[in-house]
Amino acid sequence: MNKQLKTLKRTVALEGWTNRYGRRALREIAEAYKHMLQEMVEYAVEHKASQATLHKAFYRKFREKYPWLSTRVIKGCIRDAVRRAKSFRELKKKGIAKTDKPVVKRITLTYSDSQDWKLHDGVIVLKTHRGWIKIHYISHKQLHRYLYNGWKLSSELRLKLNGRKVIIYLTFTKNFEITYNPGNVVAVDINENNVTVAVFKDRKLREVYRVESGLGLYPYFPSLSNQFHAISNALSSFSISTSFGSLSLISLATSNINLTSPLVNGFCSSGNDMLSLSTSLVKKSLLFRK
Repeated sequence: MNKQLKTLKRTVALEGWTNRYGRRALREIAEAYKHMLQEMVEYAVEHKASQATLHKAFYRKFREKYPWLSTRVIKGCIRDAVRRAKSFRELKKKGIAKTDKPVVKRITLTYSDSQDWKLHDGVIVLKTHRGWIKIHYISHKQLHRYLYNGWKLSSELRLKLNGRKVIIYLTFTKNFEITYNPGNVVAVDINENNVTVAVFKDRKLREVYRVESGLGLYPYFPSLSNQFHAISNALSSFSISTSFGSLSLISLATSNINLTSPLVNGFCSSGNDMLSLSTSLVKKSLLFRK
């Protein structure tokens, strides 16, 4: 049995609001943020630039152009540009990008460091070029779950303006030590019209299940390509427990099964039956039809 330290991340969305003074400051920051983001995303896609490259190419330029803007906002924008550029390249590689160049329509302000904001007594205090502003929010059980149960609040803050409302995104992290057996594998072969699940214990085949997906007309409907990839990505992120112990779920691009792949995808504490759980998981994943 092997042990590994894993870090889980969870994001909590909150609905908030601020006064007219605060909204004005946020709108001014958002306008500058959008211009910076558009320029950096185009550059990152064209030159396949990393975060370090974008920082070197644009940080000083934007500090001179927007001297009133916080350095953490510029750094957060650089981080945001790298994420968007990576996403656009993946879409273009799959042939489902709608434009030749990335277009920034909606933005989410990103503060890269907690030095410019604080969470205190149901209020987020945020530093802007017009001074500190207060963003009140509506709390809920999900926030309390992560705030008071050993999860660590990330230093990154994201804000989205929605009329008079401010949508707040807080990220929490927690470290877990998991124990896994590299010889226990649940291999999933996803085809156009079926999904085959094979269970291995100690590198030996124990059980095989096959579920018809009903996507046999996939070649005649290119739009189903997105759903096919969605199913693959969804299944590859799951891990389950069976009567054989904790097993990880690995999505394979071909029918060839790699029995030597280390299992580091996590764990699940439930003891559901393998067949019913696999069938339920596949059927739920196939609901991406619309």
